[in-house]
Amino acid sequence: MSSISQTIPSYVAGISEQPDQLKLSGQVKDCVNALPDVTRMLGKRPGCEFLRQDTGANAHLGKWFDIYRDPNEQYIGSVRTGGTVDVFRVVDAPLRTYRNNANNADVQSREYVVVTNHGSGFTASTTSTNVATTNTTDGNATGLTVNVTTDAAGLISFVTINRMGDPAANAYEHGDVLTITGFGNGAQITYFTGLAGEQCNVKYDDVGHSINDLNTAGTIAPTTADTNCEYLEHTDSDRIKTLTVNDTTAFVNRDTVTAMTNAVEPAAEAEGFVIITTLAFNQVYRFEIIQGGTTHPIVSSSTHSTNQTVEDLLADLRTLVNAVSGFSATIIGNGLHITSTGAVFSMQTSERQIMQVFTDEVQDITLLPDQCHHHYRCAVTNSGNLEDDYYVRFEGANGTDGQGTWVEWREPGVATTIDADTMPHIMFRQSDGSFLVCPTVYDQRQVGDTLTNPTPSFIGNSINNVTLFRNRLGFLSRQNLVLSRPGDFLTSLYLLH
Repeated sequence: MSSISQTIPSYVAGISEQPDQLKLSGQVKDCVNALPDVTRMLGKRPGCEFLRQDTGANAHLGKWFDIYRDPNEQYIGSVRTGGTVDVFRVVDAPLRTYRNNANNADVQSREYVVVTNHGSGFTASTTSTNVATTNTTDGNATGLTVNVTTDAAGLISFVTINRMGDPAANAYEHGDVLTITGFGNGAQITYFTGLAGEQCNVKYDDVGHSINDLNTAGTIAPTTADTNCEYLEHTDSDRIKTLTVNDTTAFVNRDTVTAMTNAVEPAAEAEGFVIITTLAFNQVYRFEIIQGGTTHPIVSSSTHSTNQTVEDLLADLRTLVNAVSGFSATIIGNGLHITSTGAVFSMQTSERQIMQVFTDEVQDITLLPDQCHHHYRCAVTNSGNLEDDYYVRFEGANGTDGQGTWVEWREPGVATTIDADTMPHIMFRQSDGSFLVCPTVYDQRQVGDTLTNPTPSFIGNSINNVTLFRNRLGFLSRQNLVLSRPGDFLTSLYLLH
């Protein structure tokens, strides 16, 4: 066999398991302790720096993941089998500016404090500056003062260092627990050095928070004082998937089956509406209310005076409706809103040239009045096909009866809410240096029914993975990829299925 020679310009095309005759130029079978790079070509794999040893009998268990936000914010984390999350700092924290202990100069340091017990019963929504602290772990380290912010619930939500500790005293150490003068009720903060290798503080909350709210607040106090996340409990670390985008890491547990909550759009109410479209003289206005097989005729006196007004006619009809047991009427604009304390009812009229009546559906949106009862709901059936049916709700100006607009709504009785406890959870890096693990908030079904706005295909199934595609967050479930709106992560999953 004759020898074969060829020129290979570089080995940066990666590893390929294809037969040699199918490999591209520059591909290799294996690459040990080397790193291909299109700019630096094939070089030696960078070495590693020992930061700390993760100790404990189960230290090797869990799903490991990394977080790279920017050069100064890099972490490595592990989702433990018991539903806890450990996060370790890979690089030193960015420098922060504080006052020195003598309060005569600014100094820069990487240290920071995190609220580890938020207390309760404090004056709501206040900020106290330069508050003294007591080191309950090491009484020899003294002098550190803080700024304290409380939230609307009277909990300490955020604490920052104001003045550094006394340089003449022993230095504060990672994990030192401090109490704050004037803030009792169990409130405490923990000191962190901000050096690479330290374990960061992670909080847990059973209550869902939207990413937008977390970004706006920066740091919040958890609603519940949990010690783990039940959704993340697992036995096989391969069943946990992660994806980090900016300050948020999404967690998926492939063993959890997603579900809807029991929340539904309330059933249709026992109400109807009468519209006077034409005021005619020497005319009797009549309609019928039908409830449970019983017909209640409503017949007005004949309009005979040239001075009679729509208000007079509506007042007469209102009196007649109120005289029927279990029914009451209210005048709104040129119409009458009728309600019943009993079951739902229907209405009909033979005088369609001068008045209109409807309860929970109309054939055309133009038949609806521009003044109505606030939050009156109605179906617009259009043709006989279900596909073009839709639902509307009246939004009165300033939330009151009268003038307003009809907006698209959802079918009465349809399920509205995804159960966030069965959905992917998030871990948010807060501005104080801590991390918050919690469910997130998903949009409810805003409009339509199960035909025109189907329940997301992943409901009733497990989610297998999470991905990012063209600024859309995507959930992989069975053979489907469910995407959010661009830039609107973890909320708008009812829009694309």
